Amino acid sequence: GSPVWLAGVDVGYVSDIIFPSNLKSKNLIVVMKIRERYRKYIRNDSKAFIETKGLLGNKIITLTLGSESGRALKNGEFILSVPPLDITEFVSGATASLRNLEMIIEDLKSIGEVIREGKGSLGLLVNNKTLYNQLVSIVSKLNSFVNLLNKKNSSMGKLLNSSELYDNVNNVILSASKGKGTVSKLLHDPSPFVKINSILDRVDRIMAAIEKGQGSAGKIVKDKKLYNQLLKTLDKTSKTLKEIQSLIKDMKTNPQKYIRVKVF
Repeated sequence: GSPVWLAGVDVGYVSDIIFPSNLKSKNLIVVMKIRERYRKYIRNDSKAFIETKGLLGNKIITLTLGSESGRALKNGEFILSVPPLDITEFVSGATASLRNLEMIIEDLKSIGEVIREGKGSLGLLVNNKTLYNQLVSIVSKLNSFVNLLNKKNSSMGKLLNSSELYDNVNNVILSASKGKGTVSKLLHDPSPFVKINSILDRVDRIMAAIEKGQGSAGKIVKDKKLYNQLLKTLDKTSKTLKEIQSLIKDMKTNPQKYIRVKVF
């Protein structure tokens, strides 16, 4: 008695359900009575679905329309069926999904509480006005910097947008690869590097000698008495220079104290 629908239209009903004689077979035969005027639309490539009216409604048979290449069916012929949705599995899966959703909501609530209490980086960002203002300031400065880069008149804009710098670098690389210019000499001529190594070696020997207390510089660094004498000498020299400066200043201010002129 369950209805049979074809493309959403009620075209007949289930007249019988035949169980298999062999218990090993799990297939049932569903016999349908279809109104005459709709039979031409049901063909050998049509399919049958067992569905429900609503989520928990009565079972119905839904048929799909056949194609033009399909053959019209005769009484007693079969069409393929599609396994129905197991409502128990569906509800079970939905229950598991709801539980997962509840867990996610609880986690979101916990995160919200942490943020409201000002804990963690995100909580500080939301609740700390100073940090928020600093972040806004940084973003504003970055935005200004990007705008400056986009301006072709600015130095940075010219650097990014002008092809002149690229051409110059390209010319330098080409010249170097052809063995021309100072860059090429630095790349191919080992003598500058030999000289640099020689200078560094000398500096290293001098530093080693100083570390050992050899030479004047080494004695100054290592000999405390000489070092103290040098400090005293420098101090005396500084005082003498200050006295000379005071004398010169006094001579400029009171020249009559130092220069006497007699008129004859």
